[in-house]
Amino acid sequence: MKKKESRFTRVDCVIVILCLIGACFFGAAFWREYTNTLTRLNEEPVGEITFQRRVAQRRFIDRHMWDRLRLASLVYNGDTIRTTEQSEAVVLFQDEITSLSMNENTIVQVFFDNRSGMAQVDFFGGNIEAVSEAGNLVIVSGNSAIVVEGQAAMEKNEDGFVLFVSEGRASFNGTEIEEGAVLALDSYGEIIVTPIITMTSFGPSASFLSPPGAAAPIVFSWNNFFFTPDTHVIVEVAADRGFTRMVETREISAIYGNDHSSVSITLGQGNYWWRAYPVSAGSRYPVNRFFPSGALEVIPAASPVLLSPPQMAEMVFPDEARVPFSWSVVEGATAYVLEVSAYADMAVPLVYRNVAQSAVVQTGLEHGRWYWRVTPVFPRRVRGSAISSATGEFSVIRGLPVLAAPVLTYPLLDGRIRLDTGTPAGFPAPAPYTSRLMWNHDPNAASWLVELADNPAMDNPVIRQTTASNFFVLPPDALEAGQTWYWRVTALGGAEPAVSTVRSFEVSGDIPPALAVTPVEPEPAPPELVAQEPPVAPEPPAPEPAPPEIVLPEIVLPEQVLPEQVPLVLAPPPAEVDRIEPLPPIPHFPPIIFRANREDWYDSGDEIAAAIALFLEANDEYMLRIEAHANPTVNPADTAGRQREYVEELQPLSEMRARAVADRLTMLGIDPARLELAGFGGGRPVAAWEDTANWWRNRRAYFIVLE
Repeated sequence: MKKKESRFTRVDCVIVILCLIGACFFGAAFWREYTNTLTRLNEEPVGEITFQRRVAQRRFIDRHMWDRLRLASLVYNGDTIRTTEQSEAVVLFQDEITSLSMNENTIVQVFFDNRSGMAQVDFFGGNIEAVSEAGNLVIVSGNSAIVVEGQAAMEKNEDGFVLFVSEGRASFNGTEIEEGAVLALDSYGEIIVTPIITMTSFGPSASFLSPPGAAAPIVFSWNNFFFTPDTHVIVEVAADRGFTRMVETREISAIYGNDHSSVSITLGQGNYWWRAYPVSAGSRYPVNRFFPSGALEVIPAASPVLLSPPQMAEMVFPDEARVPFSWSVVEGATAYVLEVSAYADMAVPLVYRNVAQSAVVQTGLEHGRWYWRVTPVFPRRVRGSAISSATGEFSVIRGLPVLAAPVLTYPLLDGRIRLDTGTPAGFPAPAPYTSRLMWNHDPNAASWLVELADNPAMDNPVIRQTTASNFFVLPPDALEAGQTWYWRVTALGGAEPAVSTVRSFEVSGDIPPALAVTPVEPEPAPPELVAQEPPVAPEPPAPEPAPPEIVLPEIVLPEQVLPEQVPLVLAPPPAEVDRIEPLPPIPHFPPIIFRANREDWYDSGDEIAAAIALFLEANDEYMLRIEAHANPTVNPADTAGRQREYVEELQPLSEMRARAVADRLTMLGIDPARLELAGFGGGRPVAAWEDTANWWRNRRAYFIVLE
């Protein structure tokens, strides 16, 4: 028995020693990662990366793990960057002139010497386009070095390497290659002299604008190299990547001696894949594997709809004019040009500014009549002319505005509300906003006076307070349950106060039966349900992205809001209710609105994230649930396409968006353990598929505060 105990003791010692060795190993790895991170933060970035489609991944030179890049991420010396299928990225180096465009399935490693201004890119494979005005960009591929002085496109795969100089010139291992020339090498480094074509009309990925509901003529243009009299070119367009669903096939007999050819193919709105390759007479097979191919989309060139100020509106300001402009979102647009002019033909605009979102506040407009319009801006890869909005007209008048009377929205007439007096053990958080009074407001109002009494004549009100927000939080111990109360709101700051009608409601202290049910973690709807049933909109419409002048946390709510469906941000009740001085409002966090098909958000999202971080830092007893969504774009009638979009695109995108918000909050000092993430794909849209003008509302992240 003693020997048995001695044997187990020795085994235990060995296990302890192994655990200590493992702990030391992982501790050293952690410390090395930590010091590398500190070193990285102290390094100077060599450039910045942005995305045209989807996202890219980056690996630091001293790491083995890949991380998913954010839009406008900094790039450091030695970073390895790769794009995957249907992903495109652009690296802009520190001189803001030299750039590298990466198409799908491409991998490079970037270096930049700040002293000499020389950029070096190790090209491992894929398809790139390099731009350098001063010849300070070197592309290294295997044992070869290409110096670009202008613009050049390169493709590298297992069959070899192709270099095409579209502008300026380049040198390949010291050999000059002039503009319009091509160099093709096989996998053994031998020069290829079989027929080759290089696309000149657009790159491997492009978008084309067309009038809504109309088809667009797409011109495919290319240069011919090493053609023989019997060489033909076949251009194919398909509805799928595998070219099993052909849309158009053209065979062009190239004119021998002519180094340029083209063909026009009319395509309806949608996504397509294309390829163009040379063949010999009587054959339908490419003469080699070096031929251009890619994806393209034809999108409707929708014009923005002007929302604010309304047509022929007269806007009155007591001092400096602050005119709020807003318009509908155009799908695919990355920015908008706002023009304001004193002339109806928009000549000599006083305001000509680029706006990243669909709302902005403009100052500096004097009193008088003004005209305005908005033009969407698309990425460089989008071809065609954007359509400007109609021209709006408004007037700026000096004086006190005439305010519209507030319209009481919640609680409903003769409604019933429950005060938030705390959450009993075993119950989830109370129903959102059940203890708030809300109303639609006039944006020109400076503040609102809230009155609440036990009689319809509003005599001797028990609450009479002013607030700068268009909602009012009822103190939990101010009202008696089981009694009918009356309230009204007066808008202040105009030529005269504007008083609302009087409404009544009843206070209940009971917990609704629905709260007694233990909540079940919601799961994304299965693809079959999303494809077969029209989306249900159980959530309220998200507010439009706030203009840069937004002040958090007093966020203005949208006019059409369903109070019982908006997530609640809880706060501890005040120690003492002051019925004369205003109470600090409970923060309300509006949703963050994301850009189309991306995980980065509009500028207002930075302010919202900062406000959330401040609240969580000051109230460490709360946790935050982040629920992210994406916008479905496939027609619900296309069952297979709808299902494929849900599984392959929307669900991963929504999860990435939730993670992006969590990463930002973590950077702002919030413990990740306090964050709960959920991605719902496109299964819960708030805007219908037919309502394209409001698709942006589906690209959102909601926030729910949990105890």
